Amino acid sequence: MINRAKLRGTMLDEDCKRANTTNEADLCVCFGLIDNAENLLEKCKKCKALVWNAEETILKRMKEA
Repeated sequence: MINRAKLRGTMLDEDCKRANTTNEADLCVCFGLIDNAENLLEKCKKCKALVWNAEETILKRMKEA
């Protein structure tokens, strides 16, 4: 399984550790965190471990399986 830190390319920070995660196609991805205005945090939008950013990788791995 490929974990979120490997997808991100760096260690998880405190916000990452609080985010909800799921396993898709042998990848651990997350749904990010929202701010008080109910917007996804900027750092989450750019993160490669965010489920929507990892979607292409997920689809590729599902085809390979």
